[in-house]
Amino acid sequence: MKKKLIAIDLDGTTLDTRTSIHPLNIRVVDYLVSLGHYVVIATGRPWRSTKEFYETLKLTTPVCNYNGSYIHHPTDKGFEVDAVSIPLNMILDLENNLSDYLTNIMCELEDQVYLKHDEKTLEGFFWRDKADVFIGDMKDVLKTNPTTIIIETKSSDYNQIVLDYVNKNYPDYICRFWSNSFVTFAEIFPKDINKGNAILKVAKKLNISQEDIIAIGDAPNDIELLKIANIGIAMANASEDLKEVADQITEKSCVDAGLAYHFVKIFDLDKSILND
Repeated sequence: MKKKLIAIDLDGTTLDTRTSIHPLNIRVVDYLVSLGHYVVIATGRPWRSTKEFYETLKLTTPVCNYNGSYIHHPTDKGFEVDAVSIPLNMILDLENNLSDYLTNIMCELEDQVYLKHDEKTLEGFFWRDKADVFIGDMKDVLKTNPTTIIIETKSSDYNQIVLDYVNKNYPDYICRFWSNSFVTFAEIFPKDINKGNAILKVAKKLNISQEDIIAIGDAPNDIELLKIANIGIAMANASEDLKEVADQITEKSCVDAGLAYHFVKIFDLDKSILND
């Protein structure tokens, strides 16, 4: 079989919880790597919360963090880092002109996190315990262009106001809104930044054709990733909009090692690899 680039999402896909990888996923990924395939992590997480899983899987490939905003190679110092640079003046403008609708602003640059306000509720989302954290107005604490900006809105009722402002003043950027029962966030990034385009860049560096890309994910931020893959796989636990663009859907969820079982199937591996 020709070498494949296998792009894997972490949360809801490779991980069975937010903190661990199912042992079967580790075993199957290790075997695929031994066959010469390139397994590449594509995640919304920063590197600081990706590193342990990269090492657990014993990977030696590039990594796409922040949904493709930061492409790097942890084991190859000669690899040219591809990182988004959000203009500082844009961030200061958003902070000033959207202040009535915002609860917080967070920017990241590698392991530096900049928060307008210190909030305990954010710690579980952004792995602050592994970062250097700076608190204050962005105009006071942020002195250079960061890689990411995430805005916490006071209410989802204000999402349209934020969206309209960004569309009008920064047409080359888009907003992706996401929320839980506590907060609503708007992630703002250049239109061409997504996991799909990031993996295409990695494929080019690895001399892998697009027809040899396989991708698996579970969430809306994986849509572009599955679209560029020759085989795009949605987890059984995936969002409905991702399943709509998927070529295949796993039979099992992330909790039950759906990734491992599906890869055994499509790569026609010996099923004994799934035995305890």
